[in-house]
Amino acid sequence: MPAGLQEWLEQNTKDATSVRLRVGEKSNPSTVCCVIVADAIDDSKFTNYDPIHVDSWEECLDTILQALEGAGWGVEPGQECARLHVYGATGHQQKTWSRVRNTGSAGTTADPATQMAQEVIRMGAEIRRSFGVVCQALADQTQGREEAVMEMIHAHRAQVESQAHAELVQVLAEAEADVDVDVDPLRTAAAGIVEGLAHQFLPGPNGGGAPNGMNPKDLVMKALQSDPELVKELVGDPSVVELFMAATEPDPAELLVGSPSEVPPEPLPPSPMPE
Repeated sequence: MPAGLQEWLEQNTKDATSVRLRVGEKSNPSTVCCVIVADAIDDSKFTNYDPIHVDSWEECLDTILQALEGAGWGVEPGQECARLHVYGATGHQQKTWSRVRNTGSAGTTADPATQMAQEVIRMGAEIRRSFGVVCQALADQTQGREEAVMEMIHAHRAQVESQAHAELVQVLAEAEADVDVDVDPLRTAAAGIVEGLAHQFLPGPNGGGAPNGMNPKDLVMKALQSDPELVKELVGDPSVVELFMAATEPDPAELLVGSPSEVPPEPLPPSPMPE
């Protein structure tokens, strides 16, 4: 851990909301990461970067140390300067922590053991950075695969629902078109009326007979005019239809014999003979 970094953060982050870490050359270090603590501000304060969100300043310190190690501060050539800027709630910079580490690349008096140790440290930092890149790539690939699978599921569900709707519409259309065109509704209604009235008014085992010697035709007309609901009831009675059809069809005997005008007259009885 850099000397005094933890104490410096504890003393200068009472009113702070975020930090920005820069590592590089002394003149102009590059930004390594931006950290927002406890979602105190939104990401719009760092428009050019993708900030890291943490829940506490302890997690923020761990993130800063990992970023310093990943950037090769004090190990990689040209990475000797580290600067940490603290920002308040309004997004303005409050304090700055700055340290410089000599990477040892400019010196030629170091012994071989020191140079080897520095190279091993540099190699470890590079391996860690490469491993982080690989892990992030695998995470992005897994997320993309899951999103693709979910899109395929939604598309298949929409296709099944559309097909089911089309089949339902086709079944309803076929059901509506399945109507018997040979039935004449006018004849059916007329036959129903006639049969119903016949059962009510004409003489017979189930009929009541014509009251007061009235004409059955007058009774029929009177009943239709006085009770419209009776008409509706008779129209839907299938037995009335059969009665009406039977009454309107011609007699087969008449078709064979011919019309009444063609029947020869009966012979006159013989006149009595005179005595």
